Amino acid sequence: MLLFNKKPVQTAVICLLALGVSGCEQAKDKLTRNSYYYEGVTFKSKIVKSKESRENFQVIIRNATLGLTGAREAARLAANRYCIENYGSTDITYGSQSPDTENEDLVLNDGQLVLDGKCAGW
Repeated sequence: MLLFNKKPVQTAVICLLALGVSGCEQAKDKLTRNSYYYEGVTFKSKIVKSKESRENFQVIIRNATLGLTGAREAARLAANRYCIENYGSTDITYGSQSPDTENEDLVLNDGQLVLDGKCAGW
């Protein structure tokens, strides 16, 4: 003897799965592999590799004026990801400014934060 009808249970499971998938799609629309969400703002990053040697790179954060602290952390995460994927380490040497530069000392280029870096260890 069954205590419940299978049809409503199957329908409920299908509905829950559909809601879960749609939630994932909405999250995917907001964040990509190269974007970072910080205090209500999404910062998109771009890594530009040097043509001479790929351990040298630039990390560019668009819309840095929306929040310098978030932009600095987005730059740190993008640079760390790049160096880990290519060299297995987060040991990075930065140029004139770094993610540790104070907000008031940062120089922006057309509203973008641009940091020069080199993956160390090679």
